[in-house]
Amino acid sequence: EIVESARRLDASLVEYLVTERQLLAWVVTPAGAVHALKVDVTRERLAALTRSVRTALATAGQAGFRRSPALGSALRELDRLLVAPLAAWLPSSPAASLVVIPHGPLALVPFAALEDDSGRPLVERYTLSFAPAASVYQHTGDKLRAGTAGKRRALIVADPVPPPESGVERLPWAREEGRRVAERLRGTSVRILSGPDASEAAVKREAGGYSLLHFATHGLIAPDRPLASSLLLGAGGGDDGYLRADEVFDLDLSAELVVLSGCSTGLGQLTGDGIIGLTRAFIYAGTPSVVVSQWDVSDRATALLMDRFYAALQQGEPKGAALRAAQLATRRGFAHPALWAAFMLVGEPR
Repeated sequence: EIVESARRLDASLVEYLVTERQLLAWVVTPAGAVHALKVDVTRERLAALTRSVRTALATAGQAGFRRSPALGSALRELDRLLVAPLAAWLPSSPAASLVVIPHGPLALVPFAALEDDSGRPLVERYTLSFAPAASVYQHTGDKLRAGTAGKRRALIVADPVPPPESGVERLPWAREEGRRVAERLRGTSVRILSGPDASEAAVKREAGGYSLLHFATHGLIAPDRPLASSLLLGAGGGDDGYLRADEVFDLDLSAELVVLSGCSTGLGQLTGDGIIGLTRAFIYAGTPSVVVSQWDVSDRATALLMDRFYAALQQGEPKGAALRAAQLATRRGFAHPALWAAFMLVGEPR
């Protein structure tokens, strides 16, 4: 199954299994070769390194986005444990696709930001995408082949008015982000829902008719109840303004790509085969590729990243390559990984 996926995707797949005392890793090449490796590192150590990185990223704004030595040290150690031992089997070209299937605490690792001993982040070395489990590619491949026929249509949902009881403020740059995305999609039929029009009821009513969905809004994460994780939209029309993961599962989508440009939209409950939450909900609702964030993101840096992402897509770049180009471009203006490394592509890389 995983060998067939590697061939179809023309990608190298890396699958990890974290045990109490060892890390097991498999690399499957596009040609179908399978390599296996054991690394002597405990689950506790991997979890501690991941917590260290996530804490540094979450508090980066409080330090004025100055990089701490501890962050660099943890990113390099994770690279030495997770990437360096496999390097001989990984692609030699940065343009080649590398799919990462994490396990356990590795689901929270910001792989794009991992650094080798010379300080190069992983996103500079490979074109990355992710999957919660190898079996996902059986599902997404079918969805990709069944994609929307005819003219491309995009629905952009930006800067909704949050439900009053949510206590959440509107994102200052979300409307500007939506405008920039629409400008980049020239030649595509674009509909923008913003302000009071960006309601949950409107999204449920209209989302099924578009080949691309872009949400510039907050994501609210419920770690203990992953199916209650939600995108924050406007209330009305019989809906409360919280588009929950369990409601997304029930949507019938034909989009080839969904972009969740909000706070921590990629998170959910940590399980044996990855994160249950909004990401998986959109995939099983019919979307082969989902772009999500792993932590609370700066909306100003995100507006730049999304502008570059869609510019690359319009130039014909595959989804994974477009996200890589956008992250590298954003990194040039916002050097701290908290500002450019949050987003990941889950599902089909092309």
